[in-house]
Amino acid sequence: YIRGGVMNCSFLKELCESPKLNDFISELAGGRVLPHPMRFYQGHVNLKPEQASEDVDKWHTDTVALDFVLLATDPSQFQGGHFEYLKCTKGQAIRSLIREEWEPQVVKVKFPAAGYAVLQQGNLVVHRASQVTEGHERTTLVQSYIPDQAEFTDVSKLALCVAISKLYMVFFNVRA
Repeated sequence: YIRGGVMNCSFLKELCESPKLNDFISELAGGRVLPHPMRFYQGHVNLKPEQASEDVDKWHTDTVALDFVLLATDPSQFQGGHFEYLKCTKGQAIRSLIREEWEPQVVKVKFPAAGYAVLQQGNLVVHRASQVTEGHERTTLVQSYIPDQAEFTDVSKLALCVAISKLYMVFFNVRA
Protein backbone atom coordinates (compact mmCIF):
# COMPACT_ATOMS: atom_id res chain seq x y z
CA TYR A 1 0.00 0.00 0.00
CA ILE A 2 0.99 3.62 -0.41
CA ARG A 3 -0.23 5.99 2.28
CA GLY A 4 -0.55 9.73 1.81
CA GLY A 5 -0.46 9.52 -1.98
CA VAL A 6 -1.41 13.19 -2.28
CA MET A 7 1.96 14.15 -0.80
CA ASN A 8 3.82 12.65 -3.77
CA CYS A 9 1.41 12.75 -6.70
CA SER A 10 -0.22 15.93 -8.01
CA PHE A 11 -2.86 13.90 -9.91
CA LEU A 12 -4.03 12.22 -6.67
CA LYS A 13 -3.91 15.54 -4.80
CA GLU A 14 -6.12 17.25 -7.40
CA LEU A 15 -8.50 14.28 -7.52
CA CYS A 16 -8.86 14.01 -3.74
CA GLU A 17 -9.39 17.76 -3.37
CA SER A 18 -11.72 18.03 -6.37
CA PRO A 19 -14.78 20.15 -5.47
CA LYS A 20 -16.88 18.16 -7.96
CA LEU A 21 -15.91 14.82 -6.36
CA ASN A 22 -16.40 16.19 -2.84
CA ASP A 23 -19.84 17.57 -3.75
CA PHE A 24 -20.79 14.14 -5.15
CA ILE A 25 -19.58 12.33 -1.99
CA SER A 26 -21.44 14.91 0.15
CA GLU A 27 -24.62 14.19 -1.77
CA LEU A 28 -24.20 10.44 -1.24
CA ALA A 29 -23.37 10.91 2.45
CA GLY A 30 -26.44 13.07 3.03
CA GLY A 31 -24.49 16.02 4.39
CA ARG A 32 -21.48 18.17 3.62
CA VAL A 33 -18.16 16.32 3.97
CA LEU A 34 -14.59 17.48 3.48
CA PRO A 35 -11.44 15.60 2.53
CA HIS A 36 -9.80 14.34 5.71
CA PRO A 37 -7.63 17.19 7.05
CA MET A 38 -4.71 14.82 7.63
CA ARG A 39 -3.17 14.41 4.18
CA PHE A 40 -1.90 11.00 5.26
CA TYR A 41 -5.52 9.78 4.93
CA GLN A 42 -5.92 11.17 1.41
CA GLY A 43 -5.16 9.19 -1.72
CA HIS A 44 -4.28 5.89 -0.03
CA VAL A 45 -3.43 3.29 -2.70
CA ASN A 46 -3.73 -0.47 -2.08
CA LEU A 47 -1.81 -2.85 -4.32
CA LYS A 48 -1.95 -6.60 -4.83
CA PRO A 49 0.57 -8.37 -2.55
CA GLU A 50 3.60 -9.98 -4.17
CA GLN A 51 2.79 -13.28 -2.41
CA ALA A 52 -0.08 -14.84 -4.36
CA SER A 53 -1.28 -16.78 -1.31
CA GLU A 54 -1.98 -13.63 0.76
CA ASP A 55 -5.27 -11.75 1.02
CA VAL A 56 -4.94 -8.22 -0.32
CA ASP A 57 -6.02 -7.06 3.14
CA LYS A 58 -7.10 -8.75 6.39
CA TRP A 59 -10.45 -8.20 8.11
CA HIS A 60 -10.37 -4.72 9.67
CA THR A 61 -12.17 -1.46 10.21
CA ASP A 62 -10.70 1.80 9.01
CA THR A 63 -9.52 4.51 11.37
CA VAL A 64 -11.73 7.21 9.83
CA ALA A 65 -15.43 8.05 9.84
CA LEU A 66 -16.10 7.96 6.11
CA ASP A 67 -14.17 6.76 3.08
CA PHE A 68 -14.56 5.29 -0.34
CA VAL A 69 -12.73 2.37 -1.92
CA LEU A 70 -12.43 2.86 -5.68
CA LEU A 71 -11.35 0.02 -7.95
CA ALA A 72 -8.66 1.36 -10.29
CA THR A 73 -8.01 -1.93 -12.14
CA ASP A 74 -10.26 -3.51 -14.76
CA PRO A 75 -11.93 -6.40 -12.86
CA SER A 76 -11.77 -8.62 -15.95
CA GLN A 77 -7.95 -8.61 -15.57
CA PHE A 78 -7.95 -10.57 -12.29
CA GLN A 79 -9.88 -13.24 -10.38
CA GLY A 80 -10.65 -13.04 -6.65
CA GLY A 81 -9.56 -9.89 -4.88
CA HIS A 82 -13.15 -9.13 -3.88
CA PHE A 83 -13.99 -6.21 -1.64
CA GLU A 84 -15.90 -8.01 1.13
CA TYR A 85 -17.71 -6.88 4.25
CA LEU A 86 -19.42 -8.65 7.12
CA LYS A 87 -23.17 -8.13 7.31
CA CYS A 88 -23.41 -7.54 11.05
CA THR A 89 -22.43 -4.99 13.66
CA LYS A 90 -18.78 -4.25 14.37
CA GLY A 91 -19.13 -5.82 17.83
CA GLN A 92 -20.70 -9.00 16.44
CA ALA A 93 -17.93 -9.26 13.85
CA ILE A 94 -15.16 -8.86 16.42
CA ARG A 95 -16.70 -11.49 18.70
CA SER A 96 -17.17 -13.84 15.76
CA LEU A 97 -13.62 -13.43 14.45
CA ILE A 98 -12.07 -13.87 17.90
CA ARG A 99 -14.22 -16.73 19.17
CA GLU A 100 -15.07 -18.33 15.83
CA GLU A 101 -18.51 -19.20 17.29
CA TRP A 102 -20.73 -17.66 14.66
CA GLU A 103 -19.95 -16.94 11.07
CA PRO A 104 -21.50 -13.70 9.83
CA GLN A 105 -22.67 -13.36 6.25
CA VAL A 106 -19.84 -12.23 3.96
CA VAL A 107 -20.99 -9.86 1.23
CA LYS A 108 -18.79 -9.76 -1.88
CA VAL A 109 -18.95 -6.53 -3.85
CA LYS A 110 -18.59 -7.09 -7.59
CA PHE A 111 -17.36 -3.91 -9.21
CA PRO A 112 -18.65 -3.80 -12.82
CA ALA A 113 -15.60 -1.87 -14.08
CA ALA A 114 -12.63 0.20 -13.03
CA GLY A 115 -13.77 3.53 -11.59
CA TYR A 116 -16.58 2.13 -9.43
CA ALA A 117 -16.40 2.61 -5.66
CA VAL A 118 -17.96 1.70 -2.34
CA LEU A 119 -18.68 4.52 0.13
CA GLN A 120 -18.62 3.32 3.74
CA GLN A 121 -18.50 4.38 7.35
CA GLY A 122 -15.02 2.91 7.52
CA ASN A 123 -14.65 2.75 11.29
CA LEU A 124 -17.91 0.78 11.62
CA VAL A 125 -17.75 -1.67 8.70
CA VAL A 126 -15.58 -4.77 9.08
CA HIS A 127 -14.17 -5.38 5.61
CA ARG A 128 -11.24 -6.73 3.62
CA ALA A 129 -10.00 -7.49 0.12
CA SER A 130 -9.68 -11.21 -0.51
CA GLN A 131 -6.84 -13.05 -2.21
CA VAL A 132 -6.25 -12.46 -5.92
CA THR A 133 -6.24 -15.95 -7.43
CA GLU A 134 -5.39 -14.97 -11.02
CA GLY A 135 -3.93 -11.84 -12.57
CA HIS A 136 -1.04 -9.52 -11.90
CA GLU A 137 -2.72 -6.32 -10.75
CA ARG A 138 -5.46 -5.23 -8.39
CA THR A 139 -5.27 -1.61 -7.31
CA THR A 140 -7.71 0.47 -5.28
CA LEU A 141 -7.75 4.10 -4.19
CA VAL A 142 -9.07 4.96 -0.73
CA GLN A 143 -10.08 8.55 0.03
CA SER A 144 -11.15 9.60 3.53
CA TYR A 145 -13.58 12.31 4.62
CA ILE A 146 -14.92 14.00 7.72
CA PRO A 147 -18.33 15.64 8.15
CA ASP A 148 -18.31 19.45 7.94
CA GLN A 149 -20.01 19.93 11.30
CA ALA A 150 -18.67 21.57 14.44
CA GLU A 151 -20.33 18.95 16.67
CA PHE A 152 -18.70 16.04 14.81
CA THR A 153 -16.45 13.88 17.00
CA ASP A 154 -13.46 12.82 14.93
CA VAL A 155 -12.80 9.08 15.24
CA SER A 156 -9.44 9.16 13.44
CA LYS A 157 -6.78 7.22 15.31
CA LEU A 158 -3.94 9.74 15.47
CA ALA A 159 -1.48 7.43 17.28
CA LEU A 160 -1.73 4.85 14.49
CA CYS A 161 -1.32 7.55 11.85
CA VAL A 162 1.77 8.98 13.57
CA ALA A 163 3.40 5.55 13.91
CA ILE A 164 2.79 4.63 10.27
CA SER A 165 3.65 8.07 8.92
CA LYS A 166 7.02 8.04 10.71
CA LEU A 167 7.74 4.71 9.04
CA TYR A 168 6.57 6.16 5.72
CA MET A 169 8.77 9.22 6.10
CA VAL A 170 11.85 7.12 6.89
CA PHE A 171 11.20 4.60 4.11
CA PHE A 172 10.56 7.20 1.41
CA ASN A 173 13.05 9.76 2.80
CA VAL A 174 10.35 12.43 3.15
CA ARG A 175 11.01 15.53 5.23
CA ALA A 176 8.26 16.84 7.52
